[in-house]
Amino acid sequence: SPILFFWKINSKSFYKPKSRQRQAHEALIGNEFSISRHPDSYRDRVLNPLAVPINAFNLTHIIMAVLKGLIKIEGTLDNLTFYKGKNGYFIRTKGGISKERIQSDPAFIRTRENANEFGLAATAGKTLRRALSRLLCNSKDNSLPSRLMSTMMLIKNQDTTSPRGLRNPAVGLTTPEGKVLLQNFDCNENAILSQVLRADYTVNTTTGEISIPNFIPGTQLVVPPGATHVTLQSAFLILDFTTEVGDLQLSDPVNLPINLIPDNVTLAPAVVTGTGIKMMLLQLSFFQEMNGVQYHLNNGAFNTVNILRVV
Repeated sequence: SPILFFWKINSKSFYKPKSRQRQAHEALIGNEFSISRHPDSYRDRVLNPLAVPINAFNLTHIIMAVLKGLIKIEGTLDNLTFYKGKNGYFIRTKGGISKERIQSDPAFIRTRENANEFGLAATAGKTLRRALSRLLCNSKDNSLPSRLMSTMMLIKNQDTTSPRGLRNPAVGLTTPEGKVLLQNFDCNENAILSQVLRADYTVNTTTGEISIPNFIPGTQLVVPPGATHVTLQSAFLILDFTTEVGDLQLSDPVNLPINLIPDNVTLAPAVVTGTGIKMMLLQLSFFQEMNGVQYHLNNGAFNTVNILRVV
């Protein structure tokens, strides 16, 4: 027997002339979920203020829904898929267009072009994450892949030589505009370098050396609770996004107690070899000392990794 959904319409908000997208609430075996997007015919389909039964097998107009209620479901029921995302539980219907049609139908040429560029951006982001894996292992941010790919999508727009569908972040990064988009990128959105480090520094783009004169950790750092020490380390990376070949050199770490004693910090990594895009990065790692042993604070959740320069 078909599963029935019942739409509940708030008549007061329904007639506000703001947009065609309207909120709706539905009940599914005691649970509620709200629809996030509706078709242009939405108003006509639910004009009846009474609850309107809808056959679950014909819910082709639903794009995504958020599941609310005590019962949390994961799995597939007929043409509905229940799954858990970062921001809660969601419901979506199975796609109605086959993969073969998208790959061959001339009507989907723009879709194929966009998908190909999307894949190039994802590959570029993955290449950079792999090249920086020795640094990123000490920083905790699950949103890094998606944030970095979004940046790569902007960078590929700077590729003004490749045809549509083949624009590549590897080409976009060779332009000054593309390099600016990646510069000052924070690999941990929970620890933004500009919000943590309040000291002036200089970067030598030829040698990769970073200097912080008269650095006072106790006043020039926004320290997370419980931290007693900080380690500063720089990285010098050269990466060819086309061949995915790179060279990463790290400076010797400088570990300092968080106090009011000034110190001249110099972070000098070894010279990199190869061809490609050069990047200088700075990492701040916080530790808590206990019985003479320093432990990473909250598994690196407060550690910063910032791409200071891209040349």
